[in-house]
Amino acid sequence: SIAGELFDLPAGPVGFAIGATHRRERGRFDVDQAQNIGIDPTTPVVNVAGGFDTDEIYMEGLIPVVSNGEGLGDAVGSLINNFDIEGAVRLVDNSAAGSDYTWTLGGRLNLNLPGIGDAFTFRGNYTEAIRSPSITELFSPQAQSSFFAQDPCENRFIDGGNNPSARRANCEAQFAQFQAAGNINPGIALDTYISVITNASQPGLTGGNPNLVNEESESYTLGFVFEPEFVPGLTISSDYTNLEVTDVIQSLSATQVANACYDSNNFPNEAACSSFTRQAGTFQFTNPITGQVNAARRRLEAIITDASYTFDLADVSSSLDGTMNLSANYFLLLSSDLQVGSGTLDVLDRENGHFRHRWQVNASYQLDRFSALLQWRHESGGRFSNEDSDEFRDITRFKDFNTYNATLRYQINDTCAARVVVNNIFDNLGNATRLAAGNGNNLNFSEFIGRRFIFGISANF
Repeated sequence: SIAGELFDLPAGPVGFAIGATHRRERGRFDVDQAQNIGIDPTTPVVNVAGGFDTDEIYMEGLIPVVSNGEGLGDAVGSLINNFDIEGAVRLVDNSAAGSDYTWTLGGRLNLNLPGIGDAFTFRGNYTEAIRSPSITELFSPQAQSSFFAQDPCENRFIDGGNNPSARRANCEAQFAQFQAAGNINPGIALDTYISVITNASQPGLTGGNPNLVNEESESYTLGFVFEPEFVPGLTISSDYTNLEVTDVIQSLSATQVANACYDSNNFPNEAACSSFTRQAGTFQFTNPITGQVNAARRRLEAIITDASYTFDLADVSSSLDGTMNLSANYFLLLSSDLQVGSGTLDVLDRENGHFRHRWQVNASYQLDRFSALLQWRHESGGRFSNEDSDEFRDITRFKDFNTYNATLRYQINDTCAARVVVNNIFDNLGNATRLAAGNGNNLNFSEFIGRRFIFGISANF
């Protein structure tokens, strides 16, 4: 990489950086002997190895338009204190997922406003970015597993989803094809059809996908930073974020595979329709293939606000010593949706209350070698999907979740420190429905252990 200054403008030098990187990543997955030989009832699973190389060339630049009121004349300088424009472009060539350009353009504007001076800085940017698939997403072995699923053609679900007319029409068309070919047993009718996989798990395959391509995103943010001189130690920032990601790599469930097929106006040519079979005679949903695919689009709108205030307790009362810091982070979800295929739209918006509010509040105290932290974390309740029936939504509704943590730390000497941590002080257990729906992975604002203690001593030398 090379970085430096190109030339001077009235507001200062134009900065730049250029560079190139090369990364080599490899992965290998060896299954156990039982899976390798296919001990009943599993299907044999072979060992898998793979990797990719990534080459990147990038260029970044910073253009100072106004600096300390200088650069665009006295009239502008009386209003604008600082104004910078920055941008970057990068070519990413991944041997597995292909080549893409990414770029961003943004700026920061600090104003001199009557009564508050230069307390406000406004910022914003537009970015087009990518995420290349990981080794695990590409090369995990295809292994047999067991799946439950809501068969969209079952009589309980055939009029559901976000495109119910298409779902019913597609199910009826396929059922009629089976009937015309003589592949429906006597006595089986679509209006009374009940799927086995809804009530009993059935075998299928899941794993990686070496044909994945890059996820691509477009996003922009607009926000401000407020640092008033009349309240030293106070910083408040807030940003509006709008993000859309296409070709999202999604580990699909069997239900998502089925819904993406039958809710699509492109049935039976929707890609998801080739990821399962229908059993001749019984019309049962069988052999689902799940795992990693570029099958989804995600959109999100949110406002993220941070605040921090640091002050000496002596400013409050001369009898007090030490320094306090109060900080908070607030995430307001305005809207969010995940679309799998061209039919299934899983909308997680404020109507549903799905994680609409999330915040973290911290209070820390420092006195010489001693420090303490008290933390409150909150996530609002809601329900998981508006795709489910009203009855099912009520079953999967979850409540607000709060947890409180505390840390005491003492610096014994210049090299050693001791700490005591109490996480989840009030022993608030997480919502089992939330954990199950998140496949056990959404643990940041969930709990399954309860109150716990950590004692530690660290040494630096």
